[in-house]
Amino acid sequence: MVELQALPTLKILLHTAKYPHAEVCGLLLGPVNDVPIIDDAVPLFHHITVGPLMETAFLMVEQYANSEGKRLAGFYHAAAQANGPETHPFMVTLVGKELASHRPDAILLRVKNEALSSRAAVPFEVLPLPGVEGAPKVEPVTVSPRGIQAFDQVSGNGKFAACRSLVDMDEHFDDARRDFRNRHIGDYL
Repeated sequence: MVELQALPTLKILLHTAKYPHAEVCGLLLGPVNDVPIIDDAVPLFHHITVGPLMETAFLMVEQYANSEGKRLAGFYHAAAQANGPETHPFMVTLVGKELASHRPDAILLRVKNEALSSRAAVPFEVLPLPGVEGAPKVEPVTVSPRGIQAFDQVSGNGKFAACRSLVDMDEHFDDARRDFRNRHIGDYL
């Protein structure tokens, strides 16, 4: 069972809400030990990105994780909400292979768009990384209710300042003063 704590839950939901028209993805961080806990997330991109930008993003996030005593634990992905629940096989495969080169036991956390609006189900599922030999199998995920409650609070009644304040790697590459680590998001919890 994978445990998704409040901070990464909120960051992932804010990233998805900020770019509902686009695919979004990011990296998941966890403790250095092999406990399946996700305690942070770093939003990467809101469009398909390949090559040097992806490699640079991985290196920057890996360096950040190491400085915080964490490790790359996985990858999250959400399809554009207008396109329904499908994931983009090219993007997921590309990032899966890059992540596997850094961490072969990493997970893929898919944001289930169909569950976002209803809140009837956990809006995430853990899948094996495609095309990666020995990748973890499908696992149940427990999600911190605090992260979902915080998202409902900051996004309700048209209060999307939290969504606008979230910075993904795309935005950081455009303006390096914008911090991809999003340390301020914890203030919403």
